[in-house]
Amino acid sequence: MATRGRRQSDIDENKYRRMLREGRGQGTGAAYRPWKRVDEGTSLGRCHRTTSSKTGYRIHHLRSNLEYFAYLEYWWDEAVEDIREHYPLLPLQRTVDIARALGVRHPRNPRTAFWIPQTIDFLVTTREGFRAAAVMEDADWYRARTRQTFDIAQAFLADEGIALELVLASQLRTQRSRNLIWIYDARAAQMDAPILACDTPMVGDMLRVVARTTGMPSRELAQRMDGDWNAPAGTALALIRRLLAERVLVTDINCVDISRGCMLALGAKWYGHF
Repeated sequence: MATRGRRQSDIDENKYRRMLREGRGQGTGAAYRPWKRVDEGTSLGRCHRTTSSKTGYRIHHLRSNLEYFAYLEYWWDEAVEDIREHYPLLPLQRTVDIARALGVRHPRNPRTAFWIPQTIDFLVTTREGFRAAAVMEDADWYRARTRQTFDIAQAFLADEGIALELVLASQLRTQRSRNLIWIYDARAAQMDAPILACDTPMVGDMLRVVARTTGMPSRELAQRMDGDWNAPAGTALALIRRLLAERVLVTDINCVDISRGCMLALGAKWYGHF
């Protein structure tokens, strides 16, 4: 993220003003346009373009696996209402002034001598207000320059009443993240109706079985449903993943590899419906 100065944007005043005219860093929800896109500049490893209903199926531009893992946490958090990645700290003069007051160098393009706008990896809107996050490798946090640019961003956001959270790779490269990927990949596409509105008989049967137990193993349920409905192997498991993505079914995502099996229960708001 730019608060660490890990990418020196090839920016000058003309490009900066063009990005402002394009609406970069402006808007909310489906109308938000991130300051940086994955097709611009370099990335740290694998890039991701992804969409979900939480942000109106806007394309999110995530320039590393770590950013993707953090995005998944915000997608999964039911208190989160909007996710804005690569959010710029503007107006630019404010971060320049903050850097001067802190006695540190503001990021600057060595070729053009233009100040590089700082961004934060995520600005998230929740029911309680705003949260901001800087996502980085653990080792990067111990670099002096990283601390300096983080301090600039932290001071900027503090003036707005927003705390800047440090999110390290060691917090994200976990089985929980892998489980979230497994669930996320089964989410509804833009034109899909909610699964309970699809009138799929197997789904109703499946949920009635889960409702009668205190915990149903996912693999056992999938095999039973495929057999009862004479369906191709994997049909019921795909429905289970979709039901998890829509919180109709719930499981503990923090420990085991749920793709290999997990205990299922009805989501709290569905008690008494099946």
